[in-house]
Amino acid sequence: HGSYTASRVKGQLTVERKVLQDVTDKSIMGHRQHYLNFHPAQIFVEVENAGLTYDLSVGYNDRSGPRAGVMYPYRPYNIEKRKPHLIWEIPFVVMDTTLATTYRLPATKILEHVQSVLNRQQGCVALIWHQEQAGGLLDPGFDDAYAQLMDWAIQKGARLTPPGAILAE
Repeated sequence: HGSYTASRVKGQLTVERKVLQDVTDKSIMGHRQHYLNFHPAQIFVEVENAGLTYDLSVGYNDRSGPRAGVMYPYRPYNIEKRKPHLIWEIPFVVMDTTLATTYRLPATKILEHVQSVLNRQQGCVALIWHQEQAGGLLDPGFDDAYAQLMDWAIQKGARLTPPGAILAE
C-alpha cells in the first residue's frame, strides 16, 4: 500500500509506485491506502493518475461489511468529469486488525464472524490480512484462523486470486 499520506498529497502515489517498480522490477497494478487515510474526492484521482488499475481502500477499519454497499468491483464515479474513473475499486469487507482491535475476537471466533459477513450475499471482495497476522506474530491463532478461512472459502467454491487477476472479467 501507499504511505500514510500517499493519496492526500498530489503526485505522491505516482512517485511511490515508480520507486517500488524500480526496486522490484515488477509492474505495480493496485493500491490500498495505508490506515485508510484518504479523502473520498481525491483518492481515485490519485490512483488513476499514478497509472494504477485498481484500489482496495473502500472498506471499514472499525467494522466488517461493504462500505460502499456492494460486494462487487465497480468503477468509482468522477463527479468533475461526469463519468466513471478508469480504475476499479475492489471493496474489502473484512480486515484482520478490525477483528483483533474493534471486535476483540479470539482466533476461535474469527471463522464464524467472517462466514456471517460473506454468507449475506455472493460477490467478489477482498479480505485484508496483514503479514504479521498471517505469520502468527501479533495475535495468537490468527494465522490458523486465516488458514481455516481459506479452507472454508475453497470448500464453498470461492476463487482465491490476487486482485489484478479478476480485472479482465
